[in-house]
Amino acid sequence: MSLNRLFTIFLVLFQLIFLYATPIESISMADAILILIYPFLIFKLIKTKKLVLSKLNINLLLFLFYVLFQFVVLYILKDIPFLNDAALRTGRFVFYLITVICIAPNFFDVKLGVKVLKYISIISTIFLIFQILMVRFVGVYIPGTVPGLQLMRSDLLDFNQNIMNAGYLIRPRSFFSEPAHYATYVLLYLAIGLFAEKKKNTDYWPEILISIGLVLSNSATGFIACAMLWGLWICKNLLSNKKKIKFIITMLLLTPVLIFGVVNTEYYQTFIFRVFGETSGGLGTAAAGRMGNYGIAFSTQGLSTIEVLFGRGMIDPGYYIPAIPNLFFYFGIIGVILFFIVSTAIFYKGAIKQKIIIILTLILSIGGDAIFGPNCLYFYLFLLNPIIINKQAT
Repeated sequence: MSLNRLFTIFLVLFQLIFLYATPIESISMADAILILIYPFLIFKLIKTKKLVLSKLNINLLLFLFYVLFQFVVLYILKDIPFLNDAALRTGRFVFYLITVICIAPNFFDVKLGVKVLKYISIISTIFLIFQILMVRFVGVYIPGTVPGLQLMRSDLLDFNQNIMNAGYLIRPRSFFSEPAHYATYVLLYLAIGLFAEKKKNTDYWPEILISIGLVLSNSATGFIACAMLWGLWICKNLLSNKKKIKFIITMLLLTPVLIFGVVNTEYYQTFIFRVFGETSGGLGTAAAGRMGNYGIAFSTQGLSTIEVLFGRGMIDPGYYIPAIPNLFFYFGIIGVILFFIVSTAIFYKGAIKQKIIIILTLILSIGGDAIFGPNCLYFYLFLLNPIIINKQAT
């Protein structure tokens, strides 16, 4: 297998491999493999004497320079405990950005990547449905993790072993650490697959299957983003593709039936409870957990002017913060402005699929994280490579 194909398949599987730990604390198996592959990638770049950088990559390069500059500034102003807390997190983020900006354009085969992403998304969804059926009818939860491998998150091992003793609706996770991570992963293929050209309507079966999986996963983020993507797809095709009118009308006619079926399920009731809580006007556990710390993250109380402008660095806030407020927490006002300038530039320069992916990325970052961590090494791989606009990408 060629280095390009190996690198491509590995990066598409990166989020799944990231679940597993190495003997080195905070270093996942995915990180370790990427570090081991790097010398071969660098050697090949030196051998070919050719470094490919697209205009879209250069836009993100500006944000990378800011991250490095900001870390140096805060390192000069802060103490050693700050360095110990922020260095690994910043180093990992910079490592991912360099991989996306400088390495991936030279080795990542997007056509192959989309194909692998499609099959992994389908298999993950089928396994999720299998888990649900086993829980419902057999009373057994089948974990999606590899037995014998140490996990990065101990709570996932506890979930796998003890979830059947829970007295509430069990939300299987397929091969991922939580339903939201499954949703985030398959939503990227849904965004790509929906907006690829199809020869016939039956070619949409993977997207329909994945949409069913997103509903069954009971991920609030997945449910909302799925509805948004289908809404964008309907709008696009109503305006530009008369051949799909019959298919769209059929889907619209089926929508009330689907809605009736969904709202009368236990999954829908759990979704409503998790998002809105028991009382109107409130927040459920899912919404509160993801949105409840916005005020704290955006608060400037007790911050110096430097921290307001440049952020507090990539330190551990001690509580969950979604990606959008995290931009301000980590990188300050300047970082937020620069990131959205870069995102806007990519949006206007990109093709239709790239526009959809960046919209999806920002939507997922309101309550989740599609910008930092392994997500950075996932969404931006497909976002920044122009091969994604090929008609036969899927």
